[in-house]
Amino acid sequence: LEKAGINKETIFYDLGSGTGKAVILAALIYEIKKSMGIEYLESLVNASNDALSQIKKIINFNSENINFIKGDIFESDFSDGNIIFMNSTCFSDEQLKRLSELSLNLKQGSKLIVLTKKIEDNQNFQMLSEDQYSFSWGFATVRIYERI
Repeated sequence: LEKAGINKETIFYDLGSGTGKAVILAALIYEIKKSMGIEYLESLVNASNDALSQIKKIINFNSENINFIKGDIFESDFSDGNIIFMNSTCFSDEQLKRLSELSLNLKQGSKLIVLTKKIEDNQNFQMLSEDQYSFSWGFATVRIYERI
């Protein structure tokens, strides 16, 4: 997130947010405007909200800027975001292509953080960095793109 230029004006989206780790951590670690997760499975949205409730019991922080949405990422509007996270490890090439096309609605300068896969649209996205990171499930290549 630091490499992507996170700041007080950041509107962060995690597309396919699972149990909400990235969404919650972004809002806990950084002072940002909004942190949003979009997840298709209702059970994972519920788990995200439960995790947020548990954290609020342990520490006092303003969670008004955190929201989890049950929805299809391909039918959701995330165009107000300026940092978009996609753990695209399990996305098909077609799904990643569709998300790249949807990301054309982002403002210039917005960043995409993509795990494992590459965005092939060099006309609209410029790769800023490509690094290996360790995750709980193993190593992955993390690429940061800028909407140009």
